[in-house]
This record gives sequence, C-alpha cells and structure tokens, in this order.
Amino acid sequence: MNELEKHRFKRLGKLTPDELIEDITNQEGVEKLVCVAMLEDGTVVAGWSANDQLHVLGMLEYAKACVTEEE
Repeated sequence: MNELEKHRFKRLGKLTPDELIEDITNQEGVEKLVCVAMLEDGTVVAGWSANDQLHVLGMLEYAKACVTEEE
C-alpha cells in the first residue's frame, strides 16, 4: 500500500491493512479467525483458524453482510 492510499484510508476513517492486523491481534480472547487478503501483485489469499467449515462459512457470511450493510 503506497502513501497516497494510506492517506486516503485515514481521510475516510478506515484502517489500513497493517492497522487492522494490529487491532485484531490486540483483542483478547480471539477464538477463531478468518482472513482474506490481497497481495501487492493482486493475488488473493485466505486463511482461517477454525477447524469447522460451518464456522468459517458463517464468519465469512457475516463479514459479507457487514460489508454490504456499510455501503
């Protein structure tokens, strides 16, 4: 993420990817985690800590609802 993008995120009140990672890792009691990221080359990667596919899918569905609600 270049400096212009970081400035735009701050102006819009959004967290940069680094800030989001820091915010989540500072939370106490994180039991399960799902993460989707886009790398600088455009590759999309995903990872999760839950061993139950239903939990992972449910968390992703919740994230989808949050994103669509925000727009």
